[in-house]
Amino acid sequence: MGDNYDPQKAHEYYEKHKKLKGRRKSYSTKGWSSLKKQAWEAKKEQLSTEHKAIKTNITETSKATRQALSAEAKEKIAALRERLKGLPKAQKEAVKNSIQGMIDGIRGQLKLDKSAITESAKEQRANENEAYKDRKEAAYDEIKKSKAKRKTVSVEAERLTDRGKTFG
Repeated sequence: MGDNYDPQKAHEYYEKHKKLKGRRKSYSTKGWSSLKKQAWEAKKEQLSTEHKAIKTNITETSKATRQALSAEAKEKIAALRERLKGLPKAQKEAVKNSIQGMIDGIRGQLKLDKSAITESAKEQRANENEAYKDRKEAAYDEIKKSKAKRKTVSVEAERLTDRGKTFG
């Protein structure tokens, strides 16, 4: 470390840039019955499939919205250019700059709108990721607390009896 090292500045930088992530949930199935493990695997698969579908829907919706905005902007720009083409040469020069300004305004607004849609989609995906973690944790806790019914020897023996009396 040279003469330029300032521990106070280093600490301030650390505090400014640190990200606390918290503990990650452990989904251990150690000591669970095979029935509980199967239930957990099935629930995880179901939650994962739903999560992927929701995220795909968010992405497709935002993509479709952006494409619709682009198509609308292209139509407006094409209409302005057509209007410019239909004018006599003397008027063309007079209005060319104002129409170009309108086109630039449309493009600028399109860029802003697309950016807002993208940010909204990112936020929705982040919210869905958090909701997915919550659903997964709730499902894990529910399965962990449940009393999995397992066929044991005594249950099987009772099934083979007629009201407690064995067949001989």
